[in-house]
Amino acid sequence: MIDKPLTLENLNQSNLNLLISLAVLLDEAHVSRAAERLGMTQSAISHVLNRARDLFDDPLLIKGSQNMILTSRAQTLKTQLNDFVLTSSTIFKGSEFDPSKIKGVIRFTMNDLAASLCIEEILTQVAERAPFLELEYVRQTDSVSSQLNSGKLDLAIGSFKKLPKNVSSVHVGFERWSLLVGQRYHDNNIETLAESLTLPQAKYAVAGEVDTQLEQFLLQHQLNIKPGFTSGSMVVLAEAMKTGYLTAIVPHTLAHALADNESLTQFDIPELSDTETMMVWPEDLNHQALHVWIRELIMTAYQNNVLCSKEADHAEL
Repeated sequence: MIDKPLTLENLNQSNLNLLISLAVLLDEAHVSRAAERLGMTQSAISHVLNRARDLFDDPLLIKGSQNMILTSRAQTLKTQLNDFVLTSSTIFKGSEFDPSKIKGVIRFTMNDLAASLCIEEILTQVAERAPFLELEYVRQTDSVSSQLNSGKLDLAIGSFKKLPKNVSSVHVGFERWSLLVGQRYHDNNIETLAESLTLPQAKYAVAGEVDTQLEQFLLQHQLNIKPGFTSGSMVVLAEAMKTGYLTAIVPHTLAHALADNESLTQFDIPELSDTETMMVWPEDLNHQALHVWIRELIMTAYQNNVLCSKEADHAEL
């Protein structure tokens, strides 16, 4: 809710792309026409309207007998936003994006082990190229969808059982999976996924695409997992594995980090295929210059430092 007019001091806290999308929506007073004009989906435009209603504490558009009707607040906003778009176009026409002059905050998430591996490159690049930009790392949880839709998160990297709604996505690379068996069970001759599932399992709490494959494997072989330890932190999970009292299905990144630990034995898991790592972000940030720039920077750092394969292909963001 806005209790006072936006100023230069608090303007960077608002989503300027949201205002541009809202200007088109109020001009059309029609979700599908606004979506077509902006090159967005209808669900993304509905998301814009919901966020704008919260921002301005007003319904803005209400259903009439035949068409959507602008509220009095929306009528005022329509004029103001048209002026805003025209002025913005004049200001930025012919100018190139310069990250060194940008102020703002970018909030991102990925698992904490991945973040620990690529954060040095990310911060170094930002410090040298965008010194006024603030980055905030948000701990990865299962609520990525709601965080992206509420504006609490600008982008996320991970493996998703199902992509969140109202987001755009791009392929980052693929992650292989390994089976780790603790030293305590070395005499059990555990070499396969099925055999390992009879022993206490360590599990990463945030669900991903591999969980779907594992669920299908369990169903097919009529097996159940024997839980031993669950962690919302990949770094803590790595430390737990060093005890030698657990087994775990882990991304190759974590297995590689523990390769020299004598309390663990590592096996490939042919039963599980590689999972796709994706970067996702709100659709209304698709063409924001700063966001396009930071997406490329973070993706490059992730591919350089996290993915086991250097052949990860760069997609056009």
